[in-house]
Amino acid sequence: MHTPPSTSRARRFSELSLQRQMLVRLCQTTNFGSIRGLEIRAREPVFNSSAALVIDLKLDAGDPPRPETNLADFALSQELVRLIERLDELVAATIELLEIRAGIPRRVVFRARLPQGLFAPESASGSDLAGEASR
Repeated sequence: MHTPPSTSRARRFSELSLQRQMLVRLCQTTNFGSIRGLEIRAREPVFNSSAALVIDLKLDAGDPPRPETNLADFALSQELVRLIERLDELVAATIELLEIRAGIPRRVVFRARLPQGLFAPESASGSDLAGEASR
């Protein structure tokens, strides 16, 4: 049975790995926008040039920063906990789109490879059935 890493139980910012803390801080400082093409390797976000940050800036109103931005530690929001738990399930994937609203990840779209063996090639038993039907 697979046991997820201990980070799946993380409920506070200080309990996260450095890479996951960087993702939380990126969400907080982006405030409104999205992250696109963020790779996940060994359950951790990988910040490289393939990822893009898209900022949604309202010009008619101010967007105050998250109050946690300047705190060294804080309780994670329900959305962050759910995202972290999902990362624990992913060995290798790409976050196609991570929507951020008010500094909180609100929606995520992943791209991952299909599990090996999900679709078995036609087996001998399948061809046997075809042979039996023609008899």
